[in-house]
Amino acid sequence: MHKISLIISHTDTSISAFIRLITKSHFNHCSVMLDMDKKSIFSYARKYESFFFPGSFKHETPDMLKTDGKLDSEIYTFDISDEKYDMVKEYIDSLENSFTPYNYLIAMLLPFRP
Repeated sequence: MHKISLIISHTDTSISAFIRLITKSHFNHCSVMLDMDKKSIFSYARKYESFFFPGSFKHETPDMLKTDGKLDSEIYTFDISDEKYDMVKEYIDSLENSFTPYNYLIAMLLPFRP
């Protein structure tokens, strides 16, 4: 058995404020953590710290999720079988190695589609 966690967090950027405005949620970001030592955290996020676009699938650290030095988040941990863990890990590896940039603008416009 393995443990896998979803980290739902409140990050402090202007784009995250926009996401919270649209979703009416306190949280605006979700990451997947594959180990309990917090070394394997992944999510879709800004590729470059100083620019909102493009976004990409990336490896994160706990410090990236902090706001004013604090981690404002909820962590949900699940037990999964070795087989399921291997499937999740393989899928995440494929995303991490794809180097495909994603444009947040498309995702942000979805709530406004006709």
